[in-house]
Amino acid sequence: MQPAPRQPWPTILLVGGTVLVGLWIVGASFVLQFVAWVIGEYLLGTTARPAPAAIWLITAWLQASLVAGPAGLLALLARSFAPGLLAIRAVARAWLLAGLAAGALGSVRAVPLQHNELLLALTALVAVLLAYAVHRWQRAENTPDPNLAPRAPEFRRTTIAFGLAAGLAVLLPWLWAGALGGLTETILAAAAAAGVGLVAAAILDRAFFAGFARSRPWQVLLGGLAAGTALVPIGSGLGAGAINLTEMTLLPPLGIVAGALAASANPLPRGWFAYRSGRGAGAKPFLPGLAVAALVGAAAFGPLAFCDPEETSLLLGLRDVGFWAFVATVIGVVVGLAVALTYGLLLSPDGRPPRWLPAAVAIVVAASGGMVYVAAGQPGLYGERLFVVLGEQADLSGLATITDRTARLRATYERLVTHAERTQAPLRLRQRHARRHFSHQHAARGFVVALQGYVRLARVGAVHESHRDQRGEKFLSRHSPVS
Repeated sequence: MQPAPRQPWPTILLVGGTVLVGLWIVGASFVLQFVAWVIGEYLLGTTARPAPAAIWLITAWLQASLVAGPAGLLALLARSFAPGLLAIRAVARAWLLAGLAAGALGSVRAVPLQHNELLLALTALVAVLLAYAVHRWQRAENTPDPNLAPRAPEFRRTTIAFGLAAGLAVLLPWLWAGALGGLTETILAAAAAAGVGLVAAAILDRAFFAGFARSRPWQVLLGGLAAGTALVPIGSGLGAGAINLTEMTLLPPLGIVAGALAASANPLPRGWFAYRSGRGAGAKPFLPGLAVAALVGAAAFGPLAFCDPEETSLLLGLRDVGFWAFVATVIGVVVGLAVALTYGLLLSPDGRPPRWLPAAVAIVVAASGGMVYVAAGQPGLYGERLFVVLGEQADLSGLATITDRTARLRATYERLVTHAERTQAPLRLRQRHARRHFSHQHAARGFVVALQGYVRLARVGAVHESHRDQRGEKFLSRHSPVS
């Protein structure tokens, strides 16, 4: 008796449903996060207060439900009606995990905007815990393919080096357009970016790309697009202000890069639908987690470190820091797509490049970034500084009667200095005790004090505070001439 023929309708419906779920995840994520950002800007502009933490918590877990809900349903349907569709099961699992990661990482955005260092530290902590949990959960399915053991050192060397080179290439526009904050903030941004890279590596692992082992183009394009979709909700939980919008836009092209790296470490046929003898559906690439972590982490570092979230506000206008962050993001997306195309066409497990080539490519890209940063960027650290103008001003009356210009300027300077020495003495003493760097601004009858971490200068007496982040000014110094 002949077995009943397999019905194609469950497969067709699941494939169509997967495409629709992917489009839903990308569209719903961008709409939700953009609307939440606009609401925050409206509240800041109308009430002079930042949006309450509850808004960001609700947004984070609404994002998680909008992503993880459909992905979980897709995983359940695939397991019940088409267990042989490994790609759909891998995609559903990755999108489910990415949705949960978006909720956990997005909850950190409830930290007030002015405490960016705390936000970055918590992001790094939550990301590391998430990566560890996901890695432990999927460890059994993520074992290396023993058939690729003889070439494991080669694949490890090439994928990690080329992954790091791609991430650094996407970072290049931020080295040109952005400026670092303080030392503490920069270190925490690096830690947060590294943590997010580990989360991406734990989700987009060998088991994920094994579902797309039908052929090399299948793994690069379809696997890459599915990976890029997973990076959208992950990016939505990074950074304060509009930083998460830049991450959501910048990271998805790297999914295709990750697919190309996986295909370069997985001998597969070049035809779209053919299976090579001895390897087929479920064939795992030898893709080290460090390759994906370096790729995503290096790219995510750009917006987190080189752009102050406070300066991305719409209230500052359309030609302020937010505009140049947009420019850097667009260039980064173009670079990411170009790298994806290059890797997809050139990287192959059939060819064996010289041992020195992958490391040389990474070194050249890193050196190019260093030259861009030094020659065309804004090298150095530019933490927040507070420009304090004292309420009590120096008396300059009678100086206009001095006819000699040199004598008039000298008298003006002496009065300003004398007044500053008398009125600023208590404030200077407090700054010295707090070990904060400050500089005098006698002509403006005030001084500039450097702020590190989330320490803020207390108001003393009749003090008028005029705040402008020096990193934002440095960010714009090339584009806005100073008179």
